[in-house]
Amino acid sequence: MALFRYKARGPRGDAIEGTQEAASAEAVAGRLIEGGLVPIDIEAADERPAGSRDLRDLFPGRVGLADLILFSRQMYSLIRAGVPMLTALNGLAATTRNRALAHALGEVVQMLEAGHDLATALSHQPGVFSDFYVSMVRVGETSGQLEDIFQQLTYYLEREKKTRDQVRAAVRYPLFVLVMITIAIGIINVFVIPAFAPSCHWPRAWSSGCPTSPSTTGICCWAAWPAACSACACTSPPRTAVIAGTGPCCACR
Repeated sequence: MALFRYKARGPRGDAIEGTQEAASAEAVAGRLIEGGLVPIDIEAADERPAGSRDLRDLFPGRVGLADLILFSRQMYSLIRAGVPMLTALNGLAATTRNRALAHALGEVVQMLEAGHDLATALSHQPGVFSDFYVSMVRVGETSGQLEDIFQQLTYYLEREKKTRDQVRAAVRYPLFVLVMITIAIGIINVFVIPAFAPSCHWPRAWSSGCPTSPSTTGICCWAAWPAACSACACTSPPRTAVIAGTGPCCACR
């Protein structure tokens, strides 16, 4: 299928522009008319050089909960107003700003035109519509209450979005604090402790205890224990060193 760029007028005379993938310009015009739009201009999208492609073409994005909520609410309103299914989906595909959703709805319309039911068509878009969403639509088609199903899906998705937003808000601050603590520990280990290393004399420190200076006692003992343990080789009685504020600690057992 080729990509076509179109200009159309809405029911209230407002100008609408967008793109659609279709086999021909006539197919695009048919979809626009079914969606209640009046086609003004339809032309093939210009082929741009590979280096000048729009980033939205390379990364079309994903369909989020907000997009599904809006889609479900619009489907509820259109079905309640008596708009045919194909007309409603064509109109939504032509007016939505999410390219991924517009592409998915275009494929759904093609499957409906081929004779499939709505639930089956939606199930072929697993990246957009979940199994729960498809199952609910299938129940609505079977029971003849598709309008109510889309309304219930709207309420369910709104509650899910609200819950996710609350969880993210609750986790954001502790995560920020944890990141800052990690950065602070890294700065201390990389820049602060090495700056005090020349003032520590490890053989003297581990034979007669750590330096008595309160500012260097803890740092020297902390930085010296690997070298001290490898040097003593556990052949002599355990040597102890006093770490500031913690009492004696065993340097090697």
